[in-house]
Amino acid sequence: MAPRFMLAAATVLVALGSEIDVGGFHCAAAADDTNEMKNPYEGDPAAIAKGEELFSERCSFCHGGHGKGGKGPPLTAGHFKRGGTDTTLFSTIMAGRPGTQMGAFANALSADDVWDIIAFLRDETKKRAAAGELSSQ
Repeated sequence: MAPRFMLAAATVLVALGSEIDVGGFHCAAAADDTNEMKNPYEGDPAAIAKGEELFSERCSFCHGGHGKGGKGPPLTAGHFKRGGTDTTLFSTIMAGRPGTQMGAFANALSADDVWDIIAFLRDETKKRAAAGELSSQ
């Protein structure tokens, strides 16, 4: 298994509250752990641009242009059906949502790619809020 994939898989499993060993490192986190993962690229213009490109290629078919919704739910409306923390978004993109049409992207996207997409979604949400497009919910 490729080291980059192993790291991404480890991140997802830890975010979901699992314990694993990866490359000699033991990773563990409780499902209710208050130590949420934080996007290392939030606010980074280069990451946002890359995230926009990746979102357009991989996500917009279901989630609409700029994440405004379509077949899948909106991702830039300022609220999420199942939580909108960085940890929740990261694990949802990597592992998917069983019982829904949201598939796993751990084999298609690197951890950095996922963080770039999340940086784009956060930036797009801020732009929509500043433009008065979002209702308070």
